[in-house]
Amino acid sequence: YLELPLNDAGRMRADSYDADRISVVQEYQCRPHAADYAMRGLGNIRIWREIDQATQRLIAFHLHFLAWDSERTIYMDGRPHPAAYALHTWMGFSTGVWEGNMLTVTTTHVKQGWHRRENIPASDEVTVIEHFVKHGDLLTHITVTEDPIYLAEPLIKSEEFNLVPDPNTFNPFYPCDYVEEGERDHDQVPSY
Repeated sequence: YLELPLNDAGRMRADSYDADRISVVQEYQCRPHAADYAMRGLGNIRIWREIDQATQRLIAFHLHFLAWDSERTIYMDGRPHPAAYALHTWMGFSTGVWEGNMLTVTTTHVKQGWHRRENIPASDEVTVIEHFVKHGDLLTHITVTEDPIYLAEPLIKSEEFNLVPDPNTFNPFYPCDYVEEGERDHDQVPSY
């Protein structure tokens, strides 16, 4: 857990992690990445705008992730976040604002997931602040995740994406298929 700001609860949960649950418990086989981890998932990301046809104002950005065909919405129209007891989803509830040429996104209402898939848990009380900055054909993505249950201080991560100039090269994966124990032929590649 070097350089990860886990608190005692986070270390205990990470130490008790069993990787076999992904192959044994069907509900975990196709469990998607939550919003705070999805940007680090497998494959490309497609991003597009939703524009109000009457006013020509930006309503939202939408993101489609290849892994598990997940989709995320970042509302740009000033709407408030829902109440604390509202539904939590894998992608949570995201709102964005422009700060100069940087898009800052705040995400709440995320289901329990992980900060690192192999064993670092994330609670359903995370708040994720993201910064998106475009530099030519590069998109820099920085996340600052606060998790009062499993982190002693904010977890900061970053990555960069290269623009794919031909959007028709975006080859979607298909949703994950559950596999019964003993069904998988170990010589085959799992289907997604």
